[in-house]
Amino acid sequence: MARKSLASSNERKVSRPNSTHGIRLTLSQAEPGQVAIEVGITDFIAYSQNPGFTRLNLKGGKVLDVKETTDQIDRLVRLASGSASGHGNLLEYQ
Repeated sequence: MARKSLASSNERKVSRPNSTHGIRLTLSQAEPGQVAIEVGITDFIAYSQNPGFTRLNLKGGKVLDVKETTDQIDRLVRLASGSASGHGNLLEYQ
């Protein structure tokens, strides 16, 4: 079965209900600071570190390659899942 990959654009959102928390990541094929993607933490199935990028496996057979490391993603997911509020819950690695 072939995997789907999201196409590049200035900004993409992976569908998620408003009540879930999300993180903002940078697509690996993008110019620095140009393309960010918002991913709901409930959409994650797995992610793995590769030389120069991290591959995300998401619900729905989606696969994304991002610039953030697995350590950075781990930190963001922990912070997002610990947020008490459903508002302003989009986190970005800094």
